[in-house]
Amino acid sequence: MGESTHIDWLALKDRLDLAAVVTNLLGMPPERHGARILWHCPFHADEHPSFYVNTARKTWRCWPCAVGGDAADLVMRVNGVNFAAALKFLADFTGVVPGRSSRATVPVRSPRAVDPSPERSSGLPLGEASALVSDSIRRLWGPQGEKAMAYLHSRGLSDETIETAGLGFTDGVMLPTRDGDRAFRYAGIVIPWKDEDRLTKVKIRRLEEREPKYAQAFADHPLIYPGPDTIQPGLGLIVCEGEFDALLLGQILEDAAAITLGSASARSEPDVVSRMLSSPLWAIALDADKAGDTASAKFPARGIRVRPPEPFNDWTKAAQGGLDLRGWWRENGPDFYRHAERLAIQLEPGPA
Repeated sequence: MGESTHIDWLALKDRLDLAAVVTNLLGMPPERHGARILWHCPFHADEHPSFYVNTARKTWRCWPCAVGGDAADLVMRVNGVNFAAALKFLADFTGVVPGRSSRATVPVRSPRAVDPSPERSSGLPLGEASALVSDSIRRLWGPQGEKAMAYLHSRGLSDETIETAGLGFTDGVMLPTRDGDRAFRYAGIVIPWKDEDRLTKVKIRRLEEREPKYAQAFADHPLIYPGPDTIQPGLGLIVCEGEFDALLLGQILEDAAAITLGSASARSEPDVVSRMLSSPLWAIALDADKAGDTASAKFPARGIRVRPPEPFNDWTKAAQGGLDLRGWWRENGPDFYRHAERLAIQLEPGPA
């Protein structure tokens, strides 16, 4: 008796995210109309996407081909395998362990890794967002990504920084609107946020300088970019306005960690505050404008305002303008070690 006979197909089917399965097999969907997701059919020459997935019923259908079915039917057709092999594929994809009861098939994970609920997450489904990130990395480092790579280099980012951050490029992905009643196409640099292995946000930055420069493809309780583990206990902390500024300063400064919170509201998140408090001194290096000054004033007293030097509005423009950022910070920025030592003395409890 094969291993797949021990898999409860109905229980497995109930757990499956069919859109994620289809994305794994066929790539990112080229069209999305609210809850309707469309792919190019793999079974015929399909110029206009006609492969339709019904996420509520967990079924798919191609009307021109007059074929359809469930996830197992699709895996059998696309991979050319039998039902038993299709179940094994889907069990591996979902994390089901053959031979265990349906209530114990999915390994228990910590709350930080739990899949997002509809109330928490927004944008693309997690499976599609993860596939977008993976596909965009491949595109960035291939011929399609030459223009995007040149753009990132123009912002002062090294290949090592680009690779470590997992930046990518998409030539176009359909994103749902906030209400989910329609979709729009967006292309550019893909910027993934993570908390350890959990994907928390995906942003796309246009290569052209026109508004809106950014679109949000996915969000599930994002906290800190490049990630909460960027902050090291005892190491100085630089809070920047955007992702590229954080990557740039983190690349050139050795005695501090550079992050962005993405929004002012993130400062009140307990998870964010607890991570930041492990750093003895914060340099609030937001943009040199009124909004940056206003936001900086709302940080705790340990946050020292550090404005990009005139005539530059942000750190990327300063680097592009020829400013030696490492030298400037050493001469004008806070001495993290000296300030940390003073702060430690101030915080040291006095005699009883």
